[in-house]
Amino acid sequence: MAAMQRSTVAGLAVNRYRPTPPDGPGPLGAADTADQPVVVVVHGALDRASSLGRLCRQLPELDVVAYDRRGYGRSLGLGVATGLDDHVDDLEAIVHDLGRPVVLVGHSFGGLVVMDAAARLGDRVQGTLTYESPAHWLANHRMQPYTREILDQPDPGVAAEEFMRRVVGDDAWERLPPSTKAARRAEGGALLADLRALPQDGPPFDPEAVTARMVVAYGGASEDRLRRAATDMAAAFPHARVAVVPGAEHPVHLTHPRELAALVRSVLATVGDGVVDPIEGAA
Repeated sequence: MAAMQRSTVAGLAVNRYRPTPPDGPGPLGAADTADQPVVVVVHGALDRASSLGRLCRQLPELDVVAYDRRGYGRSLGLGVATGLDDHVDDLEAIVHDLGRPVVLVGHSFGGLVVMDAAARLGDRVQGTLTYESPAHWLANHRMQPYTREILDQPDPGVAAEEFMRRVVGDDAWERLPPSTKAARRAEGGALLADLRALPQDGPPFDPEAVTARMVVAYGGASEDRLRRAATDMAAAFPHARVAVVPGAEHPVHLTHPRELAALVRSVLATVGDGVVDPIEGAA
């Protein structure tokens, strides 16, 4: 099983899962992965690196990094971002600290960070995987009414609770320990900042500038609008294909980590081979 180290980069709390050597447990990083990209995973709104642990542990042969975005988890003390650029700057700092090419994986809002970083960082990003990322700048993919209602909530703590109830359901929210509820409410400012940063009038990056191989994914049990969004978004990029995780909904990293890990490996398999699969619309 992959061993995990905690560290900080530019004030961000980072979890790094070092591969275990093929011949058994040993020093961290003992497996020879220097010729492979590092996989960096970026979480979505009102989430944190720890929830990505199931995915990271499904990739024991790889060097994998997950981190708490500013305003969340152990990066709460950095305050909230003023826009998407702040998150891209943070991801760029992590990539620079690693000193190796990367494959970037982004869930939901994290996918926007990944795509923007891929456009900015060029060939340092060799591949990307995004899952059900917002595409509000595309025709017929405007912000949902419930998202606008949360944005109109003046109390960040209440906004965070309303968002969580929408995501996990009232019963699941009520079962959470008081400390967990308090932690989520404390991240309400970061949530509202994420929602305000969602691009509405056009992509925040040039899709043609993304040279990395891309997989744009959605869940087979998710709303049909998310399938359409993935297909339409992929069509805007020169090296993108669409993939579906059968049976999955939005929290794919919690419910289908093995299948998501397989998609990560599919991106790694195409790095450097010059092959771009056609866009695959799923039924």
